[in-house]
Amino acid sequence: MRIWSKRLIDVLPTKQLCAMRYELGDMIKQHPNIKHSLVKFANNYDPIFLYYYFMDVCNEMNKRKINMKQSYNNEIMELICNKSSNQQNQIFKEDNNEYLTICYWNLYEKYIRGTISYEDWKRIDNRYKEVINDEIN
Repeated sequence: MRIWSKRLIDVLPTKQLCAMRYELGDMIKQHPNIKHSLVKFANNYDPIFLYYYFMDVCNEMNKRKINMKQSYNNEIMELICNKSSNQQNQIFKEDNNEYLTICYWNLYEKYIRGTISYEDWKRIDNRYKEVINDEIN
């Protein structure tokens, strides 16, 4: 279970993008009792944070014309409406440059193991370098 950096969502390979949608949905359902060590920090936030990541993933899936069950999206939206007290677009403070770098290297491992194509990897690599260079300058 992982929350990929928000800055990578539009360059994630389809497999990781689709998996993130379900993982975010599971986290929303479990909130505030998420137990997975990589994402339990989300318990410290209003669930709207997870929802905005979820919606960014859904929007990217729509752009790519990837089919989604609308009933699942509606279920998640209803959960958020019942759980959330905050309606602002938020980013986890943990989604910083260090976290982006961790996500980058995790995706690189998937690339060298052959589960991410060269074309997908180049998009991720270019985005990462673009974000890090913007931060330096």
